[in-house]
Amino acid sequence: MNPSENTAILQKAYYQVNKYQALLDLISQHSDPEGICRLSPKVIANFLDVEVVDVATWLVHLIDLGFIEKKATYYRVIPMNVKKSPLEWFKDLLNLIGERPSLNFNQQAEALNISLKDLEFLYGYFVYTSQRS
Repeated sequence: MNPSENTAILQKAYYQVNKYQALLDLISQHSDPEGICRLSPKVIANFLDVEVVDVATWLVHLIDLGFIEKKATYYRVIPMNVKKSPLEWFKDLLNLIGERPSLNFNQQAEALNISLKDLEFLYGYFVYTSQRS
C-alpha cells in the first residue's frame, strides 16, 4: 500500500471516529434525566450536517459496539467507567499508525500502554466500521 492510500484510509477513519464522537455528544446533550435522547435520526442528521442514512449507519455501529442502546425509538448513551473512551484510544492508535507506520503489534501496544487484547479490540473496531460504512 502506498503512502497516499494509507493517508486516505487514516483520513476516513478519523472522519468516522470524529462523527461517532459528535453523535455520542449530541445524544448526551439532548438526553432527559433518565438519559434518553428523543431526537429523531432526521433531526440528528440536521444537527451534524450529514445525511440521515449516515446517522442510521452510525447508530447501528454504536449500538453493536456497546456505546449506546436503543429504547423503543429513542437512544441512550451507555455510561463507561473508564479513564479514556474506546473512541479516544482509537484516535491514539490512528495517530500512532500515521506517525510510526512501521511498528509491529507489540510495539503499538507498548507505545499506547495497552494490552495486546485491547489492541486487537481496536483493530477489530476499525475493520468492523470500515466494512460497514
